[in-house]
Amino acid sequence: MEAVHRILVVDDEADVRDWLQSLLQDAGFAVDGVADGKAMRAALVERTYALLVLDLRLRGEDGLQLARE
Repeated sequence: MEAVHRILVVDDEADVRDWLQSLLQDAGFAVDGVADGKAMRAALVERTYALLVLDLRLRGEDGLQLARE
């Protein structure tokens, strides 16, 4: 059985996050979505992701700084 790659989508706009999740799931990926840096950090503790799709202009946090972490 082929492994399914898991992707984490981080976007504070629910409609964008939901659209990306749906698009990636339709392409055969397992996808989790979160709204902010705090939830992103928690998700990264819980699971390993092959890819992180990160909104660079999150409300309250700088997406570039989160990427550097």
